[in-house]
Amino acid sequence: MNSLKETSFKNSLFTTIDSSDLIIVHQNIRSLRSNFDDFLVFLESLKRKPDIIVLTEIWISDSEVVQYNLPTFLLHVQCNNKYRAGGVALFVFDQLNCVRQVKTTMATADVVHLHFKLERGIAVDLLAVYRLQAFSINMFNDEFQNTLSCIKSANFIVKGDLNINLLDTSIRSVEDYLILMASHGLNSLVNEPTRINNHSETCIDHVFCRSKFDSSVKYTAEVLKINITDHWMTVLGLNIKNNCISRITKNCFEHVSVNLNTLKLVVSQENWLEIYNCTSISDAFEMFLIKIQSYVSVYTNCVNVSNKFLKPWVDASIVKAVKEKNNLYKKVVKRPNDVNLNCC
Repeated sequence: MNSLKETSFKNSLFTTIDSSDLIIVHQNIRSLRSNFDDFLVFLESLKRKPDIIVLTEIWISDSEVVQYNLPTFLLHVQCNNKYRAGGVALFVFDQLNCVRQVKTTMATADVVHLHFKLERGIAVDLLAVYRLQAFSINMFNDEFQNTLSCIKSANFIVKGDLNINLLDTSIRSVEDYLILMASHGLNSLVNEPTRINNHSETCIDHVFCRSKFDSSVKYTAEVLKINITDHWMTVLGLNIKNNCISRITKNCFEHVSVNLNTLKLVVSQENWLEIYNCTSISDAFEMFLIKIQSYVSVYTNCVNVSNKFLKPWVDASIVKAVKEKNNLYKKVVKRPNDVNLNCC
């Protein structure tokens, strides 16, 4: 393995992300037997350790799983006993909240599906994938459609080695794959080479994410040029934004409302020509998101509302009396000459 000193972590997510945020890394390991020790050396060089580690092409059988472990990490694994070049392993920090492996199987790929929660109970689904090259991309797309349809989480991450070059959209099956991902609201965060050799530069190690427009989760991704194998590492940071939709403070909270009727009208009148004329699926999807988000921002109203917390001595009978008094006052204002009301 080449010296890690050749690679600078100074401006990587490992040093710039907040300590309370989450880091997920993916590395095509091309055999745990051959390269696991090198990967451990890399981990030891980090002051900030990743929270979830995705390794693809682990090349081991079920009987070998017990030989590979990391202190403070729990292992979730899908071995491939039929194909040598396959298998997916996830090492998950044991303090991560509510981690649950969801049973998901595919014939055209090895997958591990995890469900976990971030701060404030924010749920996230992570699908780690290694696409088997014994099956065509078209066959994979057909099966992957069914897998994606079963995952409804607003915050959803697809990460792994898909063996699909995102840089070559001239191939119909690659374009179909991008359309499939876009149809499920998944946006690619890595669109640069992740594997470079003497013959080609390809982006086959993917990071796709989905989140709501008002999501408090911000995704950031990068490619880290670590020479453990002929694949570079992808790093995904999950930042929990402080500006939630309703922020309660000591004196007030922010109430956010969207004028849906006007928003629907404006969107229905948009001709979308710029997007229809775009030849890149990824660019078209990004343009669509930006345009929608801009409309939502324009027709969103934020109002600071004072907190009116009840005093501890206010019981149900007092609340009822106050409501009756307010109702009577409204009636008196409407009918000031009504003798019966004025006598109450």
